[in-house]
Amino acid sequence: MRTFIENHLTDFPSPASLEGFGVVSYHILADQGFAQAVHMQRPFNRLQAESDSGIAHFNKCFSSARRVVESLFGILASRFRLFLRPIHATQEHAKMLILTAMVSVNHILMER
Repeated sequence: MRTFIENHLTDFPSPASLEGFGVVSYHILADQGFAQAVHMQRPFNRLQAESDSGIAHFNKCFSSARRVVESLFGILASRFRLFLRPIHATQEHAKMLILTAMVSVNHILMER
């Protein structure tokens, strides 16, 4: 995965302004199984988190964000089977499929 990301760095969106934080880059959230990379963020190890409250807070926020992403992906994959395998489509078509699925899931969840 790291090699794929490194070979496709130009496909990442340009850094964008995040209100209250300035300009930030886009990242993929990974777990401890992946090495830290420019566009791949992973939590700090347990020893670092135990010795620094700032790092512990980062890990807590990071884990929370990953849970949200994984939960959303689980919902999308259970409703739309196309997310269970690679999407063979142009970038624009894949983007449209993903956005359509997200809007549909949001609509379903809001109707409950």
